[in-house]
Amino acid sequence: MRCCCILVTVIALVLLFWSLKPGFLYAWNNTANNAGNDTVLQLSKAENMALERHPSLEQLRASIKSSRKKEVYTGQWEDPKFSAGLSNAPVDTFDPEQEPMTQVKLGVEQEIPFPGKLSLKQKLQDKKTQVYRWQLQDLKARLLKEVRLAWLERLYQKRALQVVSNNLELFDELISVAETQYAVGDGLQQDVLLARLERDRLLDERMRLQNARQRSNSRLAELTKQMDVKGFNIPEDLPRFELPSSLAAVSKSLTEHPLIKVQAQKVGQKQAGVDLAEKDYYPDFGVQISYGHRRYKDPSGEQAADFVSGSVKIDLPVFTENRQDKRVASALEDKRASRKKMDTVLLELKQRARSNWWDLQKLKNRITLFEGTIVPESRQTVRANMAAYTNGRLDFLDVVRARIRHFNSKLKLCRLRIDAVKSRVNLVYLAKGGNSK
Repeated sequence: MRCCCILVTVIALVLLFWSLKPGFLYAWNNTANNAGNDTVLQLSKAENMALERHPSLEQLRASIKSSRKKEVYTGQWEDPKFSAGLSNAPVDTFDPEQEPMTQVKLGVEQEIPFPGKLSLKQKLQDKKTQVYRWQLQDLKARLLKEVRLAWLERLYQKRALQVVSNNLELFDELISVAETQYAVGDGLQQDVLLARLERDRLLDERMRLQNARQRSNSRLAELTKQMDVKGFNIPEDLPRFELPSSLAAVSKSLTEHPLIKVQAQKVGQKQAGVDLAEKDYYPDFGVQISYGHRRYKDPSGEQAADFVSGSVKIDLPVFTENRQDKRVASALEDKRASRKKMDTVLLELKQRARSNWWDLQKLKNRITLFEGTIVPESRQTVRANMAAYTNGRLDFLDVVRARIRHFNSKLKLCRLRIDAVKSRVNLVYLAKGGNSK
């Protein structure tokens, strides 16, 4: 019986050593995980769904159409005013034929703005339209960024769950080894309990990742307007995003970012407001023409002649101190504030670019360290500890600790790889000026 138990232990250890081959723990292209899901959500498909279905895009497109129509009627004169009335009617009889000056009057009045005012109003509205257009461009870019970040987070959870599942199998084997060693008197009960405890912690980590995966599914469904959030399956390959070669090139491209274009159009809008306020120093006009029909007949029976009247009205902007002057001053302050806002936005974009750029460089260095040193050494440590434990030169606790360190290093490498691509996604949003698809 003792020989049988030792044989079982040796076979379990051989299987455990075999499972530590790099290909087992680095199995990124696990096609078996794709078999149970209905929907394979490619990143390009998720991006297209977001750009086609998100209601915020339609809202901005409608605002653009509305603003374009406003440009047309903003540049038109006000509608003429028609008037009709009775003039010089005798109050004793109200007979239109009693007095020679009694008239039935019809008139038309037209307001005429000073030349250049309407074109400035159209220019002002055109700037508003351009603001909407660049906001639409930025919204598309932000949607792409958010979809990519959510998709990458979902990919991390998939890969992390693979690592957890692999380690659960290994801990099951460790438990089997510890139980066998304990059964033949070469191990301790606390070794069995310790292995079970660590396995339960892995089960807890798996549940946490599964909950996070469900949240990522919901986020992707929200962005893509996809009703089914349960069937998302993410392909294994990490997407690649091309970036400028240096931080200086990224910073230079920020002047073409849609957010900067939005602020530039707002500055132009404020300048048009200044020009329009200065036009208020010049008078508007009004023209009025009326026709008076008389029904009076002289003693000889002749019909009295009708009258035609005309007049011109001119505004007199003479009290400018508290009207025109203040309006121009206010418009100039608005323009100055808009310029400062553009400078502030540019500084914020540059700060975000620097932060993401240096984060990416640090992540690259850490990935190189984990891939070249930490993960291989932790794997070798597990193998060495298992060999020492088999020969009775090491405690089971050290074997478990080595296994946990190797698991954590694998999980950390998953996180670093995904975070590096996320930093690239953020830089693409900043550097490509919204033209990231």
